[in-house]
Amino acid sequence: MSREEDVLRAMERAGRFIRYRPRSVREVENKLREVGFDDAVIAEAVAGLKDILLLDDAVFARAWAAERIGDRKLGTGRVRAELLRKGVPDDVVREALDEASGGGDEVFRALEFLRLKFRKGSPGKEPQKLVALLARQGYSFDAAGKAVRQFSGESVIGSEPAEGED
Repeated sequence: MSREEDVLRAMERAGRFIRYRPRSVREVENKLREVGFDDAVIAEAVAGLKDILLLDDAVFARAWAAERIGDRKLGTGRVRAELLRKGVPDDVVREALDEASGGGDEVFRALEFLRLKFRKGSPGKEPQKLVALLARQGYSFDAAGKAVRQFSGESVIGSEPAEGED
């Protein structure tokens, strides 16, 4: 089989891999290496995929960050770690996180996460456990603490009967 045919096979294999969800360049390279393509073929296949705009770390990072921060309400710390683990360059990660967070307040996003997670009522957990939960989701301890204090105040206020109700 010729080198050109190998590159086309690698591109087809990568195309099937990225059909399920967008992937980073490193993820595609690792997958192609895993199935037995050599580094020279992988490099050519990745270059071809970039040329036809099927592979772009900046587009991947923006989509990943928007979904994880915007929809799932995860913290930027966690999303940053995920993107770096996927091989996205640091400068691309920074831009994607800035865009996804809109320069918004991390405390507000952490509070939104708590509201979403506990929308059916008070979590009944100690504040330290809520801070730890937020930290695992990628929020800074400072933002997590402020969000928990505010959320705890809302939970208390929301559970008390209004004046005149007994």
